[in-house]
Amino acid sequence: MGDGRNTAFWDDVWIGDCTLAERFPALHSHCTTQGASVRETLSVPIHSHFQRRLSRQATEELQQLETVIRDISLSDTSDQRSCFFAGDNHRLLSGMIYKASMRSGSTCPAYQFIWKNIATPRVKFFGWLLTKNRINCKSNLLNKRVLEEDICAICGQGSETADHLISGCSFAQVFWRQIGWQAENIAEVRCYGNQLHQWLALSSLLLLLRWELWKHRHDVVFRDMPPSHSRLIAACRESTRQWRCRLPKTDARLSSFWCNHLPI
Repeated sequence: MGDGRNTAFWDDVWIGDCTLAERFPALHSHCTTQGASVRETLSVPIHSHFQRRLSRQATEELQQLETVIRDISLSDTSDQRSCFFAGDNHRLLSGMIYKASMRSGSTCPAYQFIWKNIATPRVKFFGWLLTKNRINCKSNLLNKRVLEEDICAICGQGSETADHLISGCSFAQVFWRQIGWQAENIAEVRCYGNQLHQWLALSSLLLLLRWELWKHRHDVVFRDMPPSHSRLIAACRESTRQWRCRLPKTDARLSSFWCNHLPI
């Protein structure tokens, strides 16, 4: 602790091993200046920060707080912050936070399907948003009050949810049939982690096809291009040609499998 200007009195861990809000919950609920810094709080009598009438528990906690802060003295130096998840430059390390959150040993079912894929980073990120139902389809934009309706822009029928775009839309269903797959066998987006993730080439192809469906939807919505199965399949074939070099050598024999499933 330095001058206390950049440390929150109630919400930062600056004295003891937890925040004062956690340590004195009843008293905190009676505080009228909950967002004040340490310096602002200690610059006036501590009683002035609370409502006039305190509950019995809050009164007891106030007495305890007075004992805790009695010997606190501030200096003219700046506050120094430290964090277990920060690097030498004091920036948070998201990797350490993720590892800490996974200490229980449980893994998200979609992790293997998405992050162990051979897709490019932005396609992996799209796949992750898809499994969490967080892509900006019309249904989600309607929930955010960005749009006033969520009718599918491609088929004009039904709500444009993530599942609708990928397998429920009549356009998507025809697309899956044309490449030899049944739309009803395409898992819901929340179940992607359970579907064929052990086959690297196949799971990558599934993600690629969903990515191209999403981009085709953008062509229709933002570029006023008409829906076209031939254009979509051609885009898929071009992407598979570019992605084949990303396959490990052990799966090179499956590269032909990709194009065999995308006839023109």
